[in-house]
Amino acid sequence: MKLPGVVAGMTLKDVVEVLAAIDAGGIDYWVGGGWGVDALLGRQTREHHDLDLGVMLDDVQKIESLLPQFRREPAESGVRLKDERDRVVDLLLVERSESGELWRQLPGGRRLRHKERETRASGLIGGRRVRCASVALQLEHHDHPDATDQDRLDIEALERKLRDDPERCD
Repeated sequence: MKLPGVVAGMTLKDVVEVLAAIDAGGIDYWVGGGWGVDALLGRQTREHHDLDLGVMLDDVQKIESLLPQFRREPAESGVRLKDERDRVVDLLLVERSESGELWRQLPGGRRLRHKERETRASGLIGGRRVRCASVALQLEHHDHPDATDQDRLDIEALERKLRDDPERCD
């Protein structure tokens, strides 16, 4: 699958490789973004430019050591890791509050609260079970005024999944 305007991307093989390295390091994460949608759907539906991972802020240095082929790049929010093959891993950084809530830093100094259960859905990538953002959280993040055509397609696919298999969605 080749997307117009996407020179390189994160293939299924790339994602499995990155997740295996992070798993080996014992890092707690969840898959978000397009790969998170595909995980919830249980299959790859399109080519992806990057891999979005929700991680604790305190784990960034360890993740960087587990992925030595990737280098940190400037990013609006979170941490962007990119390698010489133009593969991109976007780390969505969260911190746990004293009350146990997860807070993610957004551009412009805004913060977004995540309920922990919204980051503990189960999905499949390459036949392996992964923790991912819930359907509800994915719908919330894809449905916004600046939504792209791809965001709208992701929303439609998730809404179909909710209708067809509501018990397997969270």
